[in-house]
Amino acid sequence: MRLSNIIGPANAGEVASQIRDQKGFSGGRFYVNEFRTIFTLVQEDYELRYVYVGQLNIDQWFPVPEST
Repeated sequence: MRLSNIIGPANAGEVASQIRDQKGFSGGRFYVNEFRTIFTLVQEDYELRYVYVGQLNIDQWFPVPEST
């Protein structure tokens, strides 16, 4: 599943640039926890560690609900 298919190419590009700043161009998974914190797994030497990427902008991922 591609993120850009869900939230649109512009929003996905912004999220990808945040992750790319931490992870480089290698691609891969990233995670969002229940506190809307984005993090990713990075390999340094022979060690894997989770790296903080930033906070998810909820307005980019979910449209504002319509009020009736």
